[in-house]
Parts: sequence; C-alpha cells; structure tokens
Amino acid sequence: MVVWEVLARRRETSAFRVQRWSTNFAMLVLGIVSIRVVLPMTLIQLADWIGDREWGAIAVLDLPFMVGVAVSVIALDFCLYGQHLLMHRVSWLWRLHQVHHADPEFDVTTGLRFHPFEIAVSALYKALAVVVLGSPALAVLIFEIALNSSSMFTHANGRLPQRLDRLVRWLFVTPDMHRIHHSAEVSEFNTNFGFNLAVWDRLFGTYRQEAALECAQIEIGLRLQPGRASSLGSALRIPFEKRTLSSS
Repeated sequence: MVVWEVLARRRETSAFRVQRWSTNFAMLVLGIVSIRVVLPMTLIQLADWIGDREWGAIAVLDLPFMVGVAVSVIALDFCLYGQHLLMHRVSWLWRLHQVHHADPEFDVTTGLRFHPFEIAVSALYKALAVVVLGSPALAVLIFEIALNSSSMFTHANGRLPQRLDRLVRWLFVTPDMHRIHHSAEVSEFNTNFGFNLAVWDRLFGTYRQEAALECAQIEIGLRLQPGRASSLGSALRIPFEKRTLSSS
C-alpha cells in the first residue's frame, strides 16, 4: 500500500507527517495491548470454543460448513457496519471514534489510528457477534484478514482509475469512497460507513457517491487546532475533553 501511495498518490500530504505517522503507529501498539487486556483469548480461539459447544445461529441453522463460513463472513461485516453507525450515533462512542477522524490527513497509517479504548470496545463487540453467530474459526480468520487488509486499502492515499473505482465500489469500499467519510463536513462524514462491503451503505441509505468538492480540495479530519490531533498525548486526550465536536 505504501508503494502504491508513492507511485500513484491521490492527494498531496504535508501535515505534520513524521509526527502523524509516529502517533498512528503508537496507536496500533496501544490498541494491541488493549485487546489483550479485555479478551483472555483471540477471536479465533473463541470461535473454536463456541464451535465445540455448538452454540450460535450457524449451529442452530445446521448449515453446511462452507455455507456457514460464507454466511458468517458476510454477517460479521454487517455487524461492523452497524458498529460504525453506533460510533457516530452514540455520544460516548463518538468521543472515542473522534480520534480516528481527527487525523488531519488520509493515508495508509490512518487505518491504524484508533483510540485504545475504541479498540477494546470493538474487540468486545466482535466477540459478542462471534458468540451470537456461532461463527466457525475459519470464518473469523477470513474476516479478520479481510478487515485488516481493507483498513489499509480503504485509507490508502492511492489513485485508482475512475472507471475501475466506480466498478469496484458496487461491491467493495474503495479509498475514494471512504475518503468522503473522512471529510470535515458533517453531512459527508456521516455517510459511507462500510468496511469491506459497500452494499450496506447502498441498502440502508448511507451511501454518498461524491463529496461536494474535488478530491484535492476535500478538508480531511475534524476542525481542531492544527497539530493538536497529531501528537500522541493530545490524540489520547480527545475523548475526555469537556468540549467535543458533535457527530450530527
């Protein structure tokens, strides 16, 4: 993804680059630690444990194994779409999610930038989804690989040919589609919530085809004091500040 950004950059970036990258990578490390704190096992281990007990919707439906895997992967993606909506609709969740949106630029490292408390909440949410669905371990493995890969891809500052972008986004989220979600305009960042599959936004009326401005003119991030969201300490404090930006 980094090579793609270098060879086919979509937008010029300059905002506190080294500090931003350091902060975003530090967020990744803190997020990994937070998962270990809240979950005693990995999601794949949890799926194995659930499978041994034949719990969850997949077991109740008694689906063929590979059908159950496919249904689980799609259902988990829908659950993440729902979680993303909640992150924008519920005030205390939005406080956490603001840290991701506060990145003043949009590149592959933005996909690493989540407050450790948001990562912890997300891990618990995904664990609940795995239990309710009774997702097979293989489905969880596929979903986690797809989720982490798409997080890098959809946040990449890389250029796709316009026709290809329009074709791909009928099914999958593209960087140009997700960049609209990172606009500073409320009417734009409350659209395009999908992670992997773009169909949920189309089905539930949250899809936006274009931003009001051309790509190069889109204001990325939240309207915070310049540089404030780029340092690790400042970014970690955002959810706890008395004044916080509304998501609506």
